[in-house]
Amino acid sequence: MGIQVLQGMIGPTGPQGIQGMQGPNGDSYGVGAYGERYTRDSQRFNVTADMDTIIPLEQTGTAFFVEYDTAYAIDIKKQGTYQINYFLNAATSTDANFTIFLKATDIKLPGTDIRCQAKANTLCEVSGTALLTLKEGDELTLFINSEQATELILNGTTSAKLTTVKID
Repeated sequence: MGIQVLQGMIGPTGPQGIQGMQGPNGDSYGVGAYGERYTRDSQRFNVTADMDTIIPLEQTGTAFFVEYDTAYAIDIKKQGTYQINYFLNAATSTDANFTIFLKATDIKLPGTDIRCQAKANTLCEVSGTALLTLKEGDELTLFINSEQATELILNGTTSAKLTTVKID
């Protein structure tokens, strides 16, 4: 034989408590902005010796607080610190020493130079990551500069890519 416990009646509802503090505005899972441009087309283009040449990035990916209004560029719409990843996987028609680097609105960004000593018709892969402060309105682009005149050969895979992620 068990013990029977009697349940009492439900009491009246108490007064409402005070409202808590508002939390911070959330971003999209910590990403304040994101953009990517890349090329997968087979193409060849001339690189003049000692002249900055933009790397054509025709395709675009997801855009979150960036735009793709400027040819081959990621147009920044929110100022902040960005993690920028970039790479080039291409061959040259002649032996050539070249450097890839980033520019923001035609200003070379310090610390983004990556050098390659390329052998003719042999793929050379270079990649880099940079943490940089970008301003609203900056046009982020990927460039190449070669010590020798050469033809850059992109083979139809993802040969060049530029991505940005706003981290603050």
